[in-house]
Parts: sequence; structure tokens; C-alpha cells
Amino acid sequence: MALTSLKLFVFLLIVFFSEGGMGQKCKISDISISERKTGRQVGKGLSEFEVVVKNNCACAQFNLLVGCPGFNPQTRANPRWLKYLGGGDCLINSGYAVIAFPVRFVYSSNLQLGLFPKKSDIRC
Repeated sequence: MALTSLKLFVFLLIVFFSEGGMGQKCKISDISISERKTGRQVGKGLSEFEVVVKNNCACAQFNLLVGCPGFNPQTRANPRWLKYLGGGDCLINSGYAVIAFPVRFVYSSNLQLGLFPKKSDIRC
């Protein structure tokens, strides 16, 4: 009886962890990004934009790579929060985990960047 219970327990653990914990399967589409103009003008011809990055999954998403097609030489952003990697790609939060708490930051640019999630390393 004890051996059967142990086998059942091990089986349930395997299922639990193979599903990412609590049956949660995360995808890059669980990341939502909103950008809005704050109304502040920063420098000549630059507007300030606020960004909110949310992870709508219980698992942490590291190394969040986003498309940032509007990034240009006029764009000013703290690289701790938004680092331009080239080729229209940016790294969010220095690659640290994006979890249940939103990542918020501002940047200034002559146009909105049009940020969108591309890929991440998901860890449960």
C-alpha cells in the first residue's frame, strides 16, 4: 500500500513539474505591453512615453526580448529598463525576471516605439 502511494505521489510530482507548476503553461503571448504618451515634452521635439509591461502568467519570464521598431537615435531610455540591442530588438528589465508585478518605466522619443513581445526564457 505504501509503495502504491509513493508511486502515485511521484507520478503527481512529475505531472505537476512537467506542466510548469499548477498546470500553468506560459507563453510569450502572456506578456502585455502598453505605451502611452504622458503629455510631458522632454527636450526639443521629444515626448515622454510611459510603458507598463505585465506578465499575465504565474511563471517568471526572463530575458524578455521585445520588438522596438521605432527606436531611433533620438530615443532616450534608461538601459536598465529598455536596452536597444540593434536590429529592432530591445531587452526589458536588464534580462531580470518579469513576474506578477508590472515593470514600469518611461522613455522619450520623437515617436512611439511600438513595443511588442518577441521571446523570453520561461521558468516556473
